[in-house]
Amino acid sequence: MQIGLSPAFGFAHFGEHITLKRILQLVSMGKDMGFCGFQLETYSKEQIEIYTNENIS
Repeated sequence: MQIGLSPAFGFAHFGEHITLKRILQLVSMGKDMGFCGFQLETYSKEQIEIYTNENIS
């Protein structure tokens, strides 16, 4: 099983001070904690197509 680190961890850890540099730090932190990747998350139908290459109706 592969488990990815959620971006929510970054928001919880860094709060309103999150930056791209800190997100990259999260990837390293996640690896150290045993996660195998960084989860992509989406919240709208339009974004789903970007990640899945599927047209969602």
